[in-house]
Amino acid sequence: MNIESGNDTEAMQNTVAAETENGQTPVRDIPPADGGAPGAGELQRLREQWREAQGHFVDDPREAVSQADELVEQALRQLTASYAQRRETIENGWSHGENTDTEALRQALRGYRDLFDQLVGTASGATNI
Repeated sequence: MNIESGNDTEAMQNTVAAETENGQTPVRDIPPADGGAPGAGELQRLREQWREAQGHFVDDPREAVSQADELVEQALRQLTASYAQRRETIENGWSHGENTDTEALRQALRGYRDLFDQLVGTASGATNI
């Protein structure tokens, strides 16, 4: 922030202008922390397919486990692609050029922290069987 001007709005406008001029992604364009998750429609589809797989277990356990494996693989691919895209967006906001200001770096660190917390939270939730 531009401490000399004493005007936060002006400082933010200057930061956004400098980021845009340097080819960086303005901080306000970085996706929110929930950007790694599939959409509600996709989640509903995956849940329905999961229920179907579980329902087939009594009649064909091997097929049910095979379907479960395929669903987990699909979910991992979608999440991996989404998280990788989000990480790239954060990286593009700070890594292009030597003239990245401290505010842009602070915002990038916040973005990485949110992404890291979400990844670690997802990983710790996966141990609850």
